[in-house]
Order: sequence, then structure tokens, then C-alpha cells
Amino acid sequence: MEVSDPVEIVPGMFSTGEISGSVPEQGLVVRTPEGIVVITGCAHPGIVKMVERSSEIVDGEIALVVGGFHLGNYNTGQIDTIIADFRSMGVRQVTPTHCTGEEQITQIAKAYGEDYIPGGAGQVIVIGNLAP
Repeated sequence: MEVSDPVEIVPGMFSTGEISGSVPEQGLVVRTPEGIVVITGCAHPGIVKMVERSSEIVDGEIALVVGGFHLGNYNTGQIDTIIADFRSMGVRQVTPTHCTGEEQITQIAKAYGEDYIPGGAGQVIVIGNLAP
């Protein structure tokens, strides 16, 4: 099925629809008991833009943003701005992967502390607090 507009794929799982940018892209938004999970490929349209679109599609707090953030060419100040944008949008946890850039991942990890979750192929991610 070709998708260009936001759509619920199965109950609780949505495509953002095509988001314009240097390379148009879609993200996946999943409603979970802990909040919204935003999954990106490479976030070519901009990671903040993709999270904002996700918030427009599904109401709720953003529990986790995971995937490529496409920030390899971003400097420290630009990463600080993205972190501030994430904080203002209520992004609780982050898992930046592959095309985010090593230095950029390190900066985001430091800013998010325990709420940074390392990612990678086969990684199991637990969202939220496991305490009973």
C-alpha cells in the first residue's frame, strides 16, 4: 500500500505520512502504555520536524524517539538546540542510531543521562520505569 498522508496502519500504529525535506521520508508512531514512540529511518526532513508531525498525529507524551537522527554534520550548538527542542516537546528518552553521528550521539547521551538508551541491530528497548 502506498502511503502519502498520515494513516493508522493497525490499531495504535501510525505512519506520519510523507514529510518533505531534502529526502522525503515517513516515520512510524506507536502508541504504548508509556506514551508515544517515534521511530525514524534517517530523519532526512529533520528530527524535530518528524517528532512534531508525530505529535500532531497521536496525542500523548513522547516516551521515546529512536532511529537515525541524521545529524552527522551538525555542530555542538545545533545539537544543543535539538536537545532543547526535544525537552520542550517532552521527549523523555532517546535512542539515536546510525546516521546521527558518533560525536552527536555522545553529546545527546550526555545531555539525556539515564534517559539515553543505546541502540543497534537486535537491541531490545524497554520504555519507562520497570519498578513495580
